[in-house]
Amino acid sequence: MKAFWKLSLAVLKMYLRDPLTVALSLFLIVFMMVLFGLVMGEEQFKVELPVAVWDRAQTPDSAALLARLDGDEFLVVESVGSEEEILTRIREAKVIGGLVLAPGWTPAATPDQLRLVRDDDANKWLDLGFERLSALVVATGGARTPPWTESVAQLSVVKNRYIDFIFPGILAMAIMQVCLASGVVLLEAREIGVLRRLRLTPVSGLTIFSSVLTGRFLIVVLHLLVLVAVAVFGFGAQILGSWLDLTLLVLLGTLAFMALGIAVAMVAPTLESASLFLQMFSLPMSFLCGVFFKVDSMPAPLEWLSRALPLTYLVDAFRGTVRYGAPLTDHGTEILALLAWFVACLALGARSFRLWSRDSA
Repeated sequence: MKAFWKLSLAVLKMYLRDPLTVALSLFLIVFMMVLFGLVMGEEQFKVELPVAVWDRAQTPDSAALLARLDGDEFLVVESVGSEEEILTRIREAKVIGGLVLAPGWTPAATPDQLRLVRDDDANKWLDLGFERLSALVVATGGARTPPWTESVAQLSVVKNRYIDFIFPGILAMAIMQVCLASGVVLLEAREIGVLRRLRLTPVSGLTIFSSVLTGRFLIVVLHLLVLVAVAVFGFGAQILGSWLDLTLLVLLGTLAFMALGIAVAMVAPTLESASLFLQMFSLPMSFLCGVFFKVDSMPAPLEWLSRALPLTYLVDAFRGTVRYGAPLTDHGTEILALLAWFVACLALGARSFRLWSRDSA
């Protein structure tokens, strides 16, 4: 255990010994988040304004109103069975608000028979949705009075800004970049003789591997803390999910991409070719895996390709946890995909590492 912690700290110290390298690696990814966050502002790619509706009236008039709302260019009606469900969906930022139609509601009914449930933190998308809702309801009944009463809930709802969309993706991309570089670190250690000297000590190969993993995990945490600080204090971003769930996702992402980086580096013949191979992996994944653009907005061939890459699943899991507060149990597919990548790459990397170690001994 003593050797494990010494080697882990040594990996971290090797990274921190060159402040310029640390600053440049952090600057690039922070710069990308700030640049896209400032340039895109509150713009999104496809505007959908979902509204949760609890139709207690269950009449032809209420069905006609829901059809009219759902036929709007932007509004999307989601039927629910209780006001608590409306509040839950608002809290998870899955709808912009909700409508409650009282029993006996008609287009000519008084405003207290139609109630709007909304969050108190208004933004451009909420205002647009409420304007369209109001116009459609007024047009349905021909009323000149306010079409509803309001129930304002104080809920922590993520604003529909571009920075809120890319923030979780940038966190996942930071994990990928730090971990893929681990393979190059091991390859460099072999070329300068560090691996050969370690093999002459009583330290096992498993201890060496786990020490490198722990050291790189500490580097990942350092990067993520900087990114979270910039997003939270610079842009007012929020993390709605559990910090424990987020930590487990960071660990899982670190395992998957560490294994991928080591597997690629182990099969590469030289340090230069390993660096090129890892760039070929990281650059396409940065743009195809949902960090900056929605995967389902891409052409079908690119969407299929993105679904085959591990970063897509890490981004989806991070976005669900950070932006919507979804628990880990909602990310079963993503977790299984990342575990599959980890096991496959670990098997390839471990076999190559054993061969490597014999050659270096």
